[in-house]
Amino acid sequence: MNLNRKKKWIIVVVAAMLCGAGTYYYIHSNSKPVEAATGQQSAMKVTKGAISSSISGTSQLDAKDKQNIVIPVDAIIKTMNLTQNQAVKKGDVLVELSVPSTETNLKEAQVSQQQLEKELTELQNEQNHMSLSAPMSGKLTLAANLDVGSQVNKTTKIGTISDTSQFKVKLAFPLQEAVQLQQGENVELTVDGYLLSKVGTVSTVSHEMKADTNGNKIVDVEVLVTNDGTLSSGLKVKGSIGSGDGKIESTDLAALDYVRTSPIFSEASGTVKSLKWKDGDTVKQGDLIATLFNDDLQQNIISKQAAIDSQKIKVDDAQQKVNQLTITAPFDGVFSADFANSKSNVLRNYPVGAQITANTTLGAVASLSTMQLAIAVDELDLTSVKVGQKAVVKVDAISGKSFEGEVTSVSNVGTTTNGVTTYDAVVTIPNPDSVLKYAMTATAEVFIQDKKDILVVPIQAITTTKGKSTVSLKKADGTVQEQHEIKTGIRSKTQVEILSGLEEGDEVVMPTRRAATTTNAANLQGGFPGGEGGPPAGFQRGEGGGGGGFQGQSGGGARQ
Repeated sequence: MNLNRKKKWIIVVVAAMLCGAGTYYYIHSNSKPVEAATGQQSAMKVTKGAISSSISGTSQLDAKDKQNIVIPVDAIIKTMNLTQNQAVKKGDVLVELSVPSTETNLKEAQVSQQQLEKELTELQNEQNHMSLSAPMSGKLTLAANLDVGSQVNKTTKIGTISDTSQFKVKLAFPLQEAVQLQQGENVELTVDGYLLSKVGTVSTVSHEMKADTNGNKIVDVEVLVTNDGTLSSGLKVKGSIGSGDGKIESTDLAALDYVRTSPIFSEASGTVKSLKWKDGDTVKQGDLIATLFNDDLQQNIISKQAAIDSQKIKVDDAQQKVNQLTITAPFDGVFSADFANSKSNVLRNYPVGAQITANTTLGAVASLSTMQLAIAVDELDLTSVKVGQKAVVKVDAISGKSFEGEVTSVSNVGTTTNGVTTYDAVVTIPNPDSVLKYAMTATAEVFIQDKKDILVVPIQAITTTKGKSTVSLKKADGTVQEQHEIKTGIRSKTQVEILSGLEEGDEVVMPTRRAATTTNAANLQGGFPGGEGGPPAGFQRGEGGGGGGFQGQSGGGARQ
């Protein structure tokens, strides 16, 4: 019995030893770290490529240049040159209106301005004639009662200058003899009261016949005589032609008179300041005769100029009101009444002669050579949209074709709908063939980033820390330069533009994530406590079974 018990305890001890050895082997064999499965690094070459991104929006096409034809004032239609869908040229007269009171106001304002300008010219002319000069050489005869201090106006006669180099006289000759006289024929002149005679020439023979005191028919003959210094105006002379029995004499005496005289008028209002010559003096052309002064003249000129300036403003205002009565086409394009009312042609209500009220819209002139499309831009994209960016426009009604456009304006005022704020960006599209029509539905794709033929690398290759961008650069000898600094530009979701620091063909190392490291402790935690994993199959089938028997036997022994 004791022998059997000894055998049993030997078996238990051996089993315990085997179980301990198995457990030790399992724990220590799995407690050694498994070498981390390091992901293999790959190198990518720096290449040239393109980066682009865009936003899009849909709206209706509108004419870039469109101007409503609006009646400015209450008026009567004078002419109506508008028809539906009419092609017009810049400056074409579309509508002429009539407002009689406005037209009259303009005429009255213009007349008033002309009168003021005339008065100013007269004042300025007076200012230019405060000094009076001799218009010709000759004898000066001053006006009676004229002296320094005399008051004059612009019609006051200062005096007369007479040319004393030549005189004329009208002598009456019998009709029968006078008709035989020729121009230039010599006439002997005898000065009455003096033993003095001069030779003159026939200037003209009058065609008017008259009678002397005896009833004889006579004709006046004008004779010119040169003054040698012995003649003077007022001397009476008698003329004779021929000699002997054929001598013809004038029927009476006549006084010598000046051939040329020139009056001197003040041509200005004021006071005689000085007289440089006396009555009867001989002066030369250009000699200063007298000077005037007028203290109020300059002030009158200033006041008159101010009145003219004020009147010009009134004329301009009146002219603008009249100009508004003629409505012209602002540019080349097409007029349509549909812009005012697409359901009814408003032109039918306004024939020539009809009354029309201010602010009535007859339609609009639109230039279809350039169209525009206003698309809504989300506030998050607003900073990316700029004037000058290119766009591609597709029109629903024109399949298979796209049009080039450009952003020409971006609104600074947003519109909020259901908590979303958008801003209008206007895309302008050339339309030289007028293919695009007003109100067509179109979609514009605006390229907010669009660069071609640039150096690019994958975005994963770049590390950015504190604003500094770096890559791992693989050198020609196979070594890797960590944190090689670069400068970047635009980027997409997958690529980044390289501005400097790398050249085409350079290789950058692409980092990859490492696999998780597994330990026997983790296996044990996953196998024993949770009942999952467990020891290796061999151990379970072999020593693991003994271990189990040992636990059962131990329990059994206790019970025993």
